[in-house]
Amino acid sequence: MPGSLDGLPFELLAQIASHLEHAQSLRNLSLVCKGIHQFTTDEGFRAFVQHRFPSIQPPPCWKDAAHALTTLSRAWDRKALVARYIETDSAVTVLQDYRKKINSRTRSRRQTMGYQPVIDSYDEWSGPDWTSRTEVLAWGAGASFYLRVKRMGRTTGPDDRGIYDYSFDQHAHRAKLLLCRDWSYADGRDDIVSLSLLRPSQKTRDTHEQVIVGRASGTLDRVSIIPKDRRNMITNRYATSGRAVNAASVSSGREPLLAAAFAGGVVGLYPVHSDVKAVNPHDEISVVPENLGGKIWSTKFLRSDRLAIGLGPSTEPLSVYDISSNGISHEPIRKFSTSTQQQQVSTSVYTTAPLHPSSQAGGAPGDVFLSGWYSGTVRMHDMRSPSQCESTFHDSFDQSAVYSLLPLGRERFVVGSAKHAIMKVFDLRMPGGKSYFATDLDTCTSFPHQDSLKRPYVDPEEHSACCVPHYRFRHSPVPWNVFLNIRPDRHRETPVYSLSSPSNYSPTIFAGVESRVLQLDVVEIMNKHPDPIFAAEMPQKSSGTPRNPIKAKWDPHNDVTDLALYSHSSEPGSGSHFLWHQRPIDAMPKTHRGLEGLDARLEPA
Repeated sequence: MPGSLDGLPFELLAQIASHLEHAQSLRNLSLVCKGIHQFTTDEGFRAFVQHRFPSIQPPPCWKDAAHALTTLSRAWDRKALVARYIETDSAVTVLQDYRKKINSRTRSRRQTMGYQPVIDSYDEWSGPDWTSRTEVLAWGAGASFYLRVKRMGRTTGPDDRGIYDYSFDQHAHRAKLLLCRDWSYADGRDDIVSLSLLRPSQKTRDTHEQVIVGRASGTLDRVSIIPKDRRNMITNRYATSGRAVNAASVSSGREPLLAAAFAGGVVGLYPVHSDVKAVNPHDEISVVPENLGGKIWSTKFLRSDRLAIGLGPSTEPLSVYDISSNGISHEPIRKFSTSTQQQQVSTSVYTTAPLHPSSQAGGAPGDVFLSGWYSGTVRMHDMRSPSQCESTFHDSFDQSAVYSLLPLGRERFVVGSAKHAIMKVFDLRMPGGKSYFATDLDTCTSFPHQDSLKRPYVDPEEHSACCVPHYRFRHSPVPWNVFLNIRPDRHRETPVYSLSSPSNYSPTIFAGVESRVLQLDVVEIMNKHPDPIFAAEMPQKSSGTPRNPIKAKWDPHNDVTDLALYSHSSEPGSGSHFLWHQRPIDAMPKTHRGLEGLDARLEPA
């Protein structure tokens, strides 16, 4: 019919879908007629996801992706977390039966403090729908390391990793935990200080998991995990000349490179894959002058031909080097510092992380990145700009050093603090950043409206804001912090040594604290329609007594730990802050809504 909506050109329909603010609006559009329903199913959700989440590349299940990403964004905004420690005391498959090889020389001595876990993870889409994926997690635990493989949803074939004896978690995901240990290494002396999982596109010849492991005693190996034979095998050993490994990073390309930092301020560059077992460095450079001292704390590929190096203490603690076929440029292409002409500041940079490029922000991969400093500040740098930094992020309450960084697309990033087991969450407000606001769907009838807002926090002529919360979620986001609940037998001053997430669309974050790894799922337990990967649950045996269905679904093994959270006021100089704690899952009533704008589990502390 002339003038009908389904008679519009495909390009115009795609523009309409991309400018809808919420998936609910797109669903309503799909109810207009059969033609529009077919369009939204085939292309509408794709346009919506790519416009509202420009820095996230989910699997091409667009309707499920729209559901999962909007739900995840809402859970982040409402500070909804379900945390549990990854248990290693039972149900572990040991690779190489080392127990027969214990002797007095290699037996681990009792350590005065726990290990500092280094973590890496990824997930791989492995089936016909959103839930069909394989999640791989590895972390260093002293001189050994753990590997967990979790398979979710339907699969397209047999498990090519050779692991068939899975256990099941509370969401019916099949998981297997492996312990990889060689008793020629001792805890303390040979602790793992760097660990990197090769991604599926980077593996050669076989599909076994491959892990690059660097140790404090000066070994750097590529290890292949062979679960069928219950063994792990060193595929390559990278020459270190006996120098302790401080840090290592693997590039993201199909022909990956390995950049390792050693004691003495030296950085070596290696090809990850080699036909010979003993691999010599392709190039080496000295980064820290001998007369200045200091240590290399981190190496990170911003892209395959650009390497960021954090060191200190130094007046120029952050440098970026070019990588070419000849090796590493002997002089940095850029140096960053906090020094001025009036004052030289000596400090350290402990970690760096590239931000994903987006068409809205322009530029190339590796142009924009974050750095974590000893002062507790996170700085955002742009290689195209002459400025030392474009933005700074800090927490006025906790100014301890930044030990770990985890960007999640261009929407937000997470920080691991050096004290008090604090994990910090910052929203990114920048071109190509957050474009979806789940809070727009919340009612504002109970909040103060526009006439109660005072300058300079909002200008009615420049911003359309119906109430304080809706304005602040869009234009004045407040960072918030999480106290990771450390068990009584652990030191509560532990840093958050490392952070990892399998992908930027995954609802899961892994945090490494002293001797433990914590899994945090960003999900609202009172949401009747969560991310599809949380939809399934294990059947429960009837005990004859009524059970809390929320407890049965989310915490059947009593392993969820309750967290405390706080955020600061968005008004400068107010000094006020808000403190909440999570109520136990078994104390949640079926219809509890909680505080306005927050997860139902949160209540004032």
